[in-house]
Amino acid sequence: MKKAKLGESAFNMVITMTEMFDENVRHTYQKTAETIYGSPNTPGLATFAYGSPGRIELIGGDSDADILLVEEKVTEETRRFRKLFKERLSKFNFSKVDITGWGSYDDLDVYLGKSLVEGNQILESRFLIGDENVRETVEQKKRDYNSIERELKILSWRFKRISICLLARLSRQNVFRRTRRPNIPTKNKSWFRKTT
Repeated sequence: MKKAKLGESAFNMVITMTEMFDENVRHTYQKTAETIYGSPNTPGLATFAYGSPGRIELIGGDSDADILLVEEKVTEETRRFRKLFKERLSKFNFSKVDITGWGSYDDLDVYLGKSLVEGNQILESRFLIGDENVRETVEQKKRDYNSIERELKILSWRFKRISICLLARLSRQNVFRRTRRPNIPTKNKSWFRKTT
């Protein structure tokens, strides 16, 4: 009974911390939008939480503020917004404010198609605030790319790259140099050649 109550209170704490995080991010986003755009509306721009805030697993003091800022297209306004938004979020005493340095639609396609880490950040992201058209586009991309085939393709590609890197390292260390074969007695010596 005591464990169940402890579990319930921990679960409620995580939910409450995430709700507070969401509220702080939304408020900061609106204030930043008013500064940059002169209005709380941000055409072509939206904010998503990923990582522990995206999964609603936020634990106060130990969790980063993981923010994915998605831009329909990169403009001078979105660059200024990104910089000021990060500065303002830094005042909330998160262990770290991690706003991705990427976020255009093209970036999303590249990372969803070729990267396990960044692709999963996009797939687990949760919309917080911003342009609803951007939200719909991101959600559609998530549906298009979220598959076991994607993950297997990426893992296969990574395995090939690791294999190539490992072979290159081993060849630099002369692991594949010719060595003298032992002289093993055999009845049929026609196949065996002694190397020097």
